[in-house]
Amino acid sequence: MTHRRFLTALLAALLAPAFTPAANAATAAAPANAAAPAAKQQAAPATPLALKLVTFNLRFRGPGDTRNGNGWDDTRRPAVAAVLRRLDADIFGTQEGLAVQLHHIASDLPAYAWAGVGRDDGRKRGEFSAIFYKKERFDLLETQHFWLSETPTKPGSRSWNSACARMVTAVRLCEKTTGRQLWFLNSHFDHVSELARQKSAELILERIKKFDPAIPVFLTADFNAAAVRSETYKALTASGAFLDTWVLAARRLNSDYNTYQGFNRNPKRNKAGGSRIDWILVRPAAGSLPPRVSRSEIVIDRRPDGGFPSDHFPVTAILTLR
Repeated sequence: MTHRRFLTALLAALLAPAFTPAANAATAAAPANAAAPAAKQQAAPATPLALKLVTFNLRFRGPGDTRNGNGWDDTRRPAVAAVLRRLDADIFGTQEGLAVQLHHIASDLPAYAWAGVGRDDGRKRGEFSAIFYKKERFDLLETQHFWLSETPTKPGSRSWNSACARMVTAVRLCEKTTGRQLWFLNSHFDHVSELARQKSAELILERIKKFDPAIPVFLTADFNAAAVRSETYKALTASGAFLDTWVLAARRLNSDYNTYQGFNRNPKRNKAGGSRIDWILVRPAAGSLPPRVSRSEIVIDRRPDGGFPSDHFPVTAILTLR
């Protein structure tokens, strides 16, 4: 090698970067633009879920109503189907319906599937607290039934001086588009015993403690107790256990009507606000904002003969879970 070639080779060796296996391995494992790893990955925000909910005491099918011009088969059945069809709820809870009435509704409104059992035997006897949901929109994941008594797993049981057996039907649904889940509970509280109503509220609050707090819970019912002022209402809404969608609503329609009118074709109205015994409550998912409720309504639809579809008005809530 000539002297010039020797000097050129020596200079190239001195200027070349040192080969460090560990350093090169680290460089290969982590791209140059990689950010430092976060201490804990944040959960993606839930997709908003728009819902229209209804609670509706149907009034049971009885011979006395037929004699008074409020019979189910020819008079009220088509009117109930008409109002439910018009309201187009995603989910609705019914009270007092007997098995035959619920099968009629399922036949008249084929877009809905439903869940429920008779309160007297846990099968077909007695009134139901049924839940209807749009079968094209929701998958049914779970169903529960329990009785509002000291023995909640015993069908037909009653306690606390209640006049008759009372129960809850609960479904866990998954909305197919968003994948979001919700619990929907429906009930009918006792009409005689205030103690039974308060104990029923306590039992439901204990029951939902077992639910995944990440899943919102709705509760509809004929509570047989006035909203806001009754002890039953206070028990269910204390410390934000449940929120009243009527109170959250940006617009409240027909607020001067009582939700129960007893088939009176000229129901009393109160400018200060009617007595609401039919409510739609919600417990939001843990860590989430309350739902945005755009409108709630006491629905005053009449039959062609001027009467009402039931002795209660349906109540709606149009909302978005956030």
